[in-house]
Amino acid sequence: MKTIHTPMLNRPPILVSNQRHLPLRGNKKLYTIDVETQGQLVGMRQAGLLFRAIAEWNNLPLTTVYNIFQKYKQIGTVTTQQKSGRPTKLTEHDRQQLSCIITQCQRLTVAQVTSLMTSHVSNHTIQCKIHKLGKHSRIAPKKPYL
Repeated sequence: MKTIHTPMLNRPPILVSNQRHLPLRGNKKLYTIDVETQGQLVGMRQAGLLFRAIAEWNNLPLTTVYNIFQKYKQIGTVTTQQKSGRPTKLTEHDRQQLSCIITQCQRLTVAQVTSLMTSHVSNHTIQCKIHKLGKHSRIAPKKPYL
């Protein structure tokens, strides 16, 4: 067990175990930190705690705590800002419906699939979403007669 001294606070030192329970590192972000926790991290930093102490207290990587505080200093809030760009035309329900139509009737044209959809979108939009689903126009293999 390590002892972390908490400057500028009138409470006993924090006891932290040497074992870290961190997610595996990789190219993708494996977890998200909710807004309340991010607010607590910023509050702990403003109270005078060091980044290392905050990271060990919350069992988070040091860079994560630092990046959250940097985002707070730049933007002024820890909430996620609205993303730029045009919103998608198809909802999640529409994408599921499109996937079901494509898997059930594989020989339909894009115009026929568009007419089966409940939402009114163009053929080009449907074609792009079909490609994003990983379905491409492939010729079915010929099966021998047995």
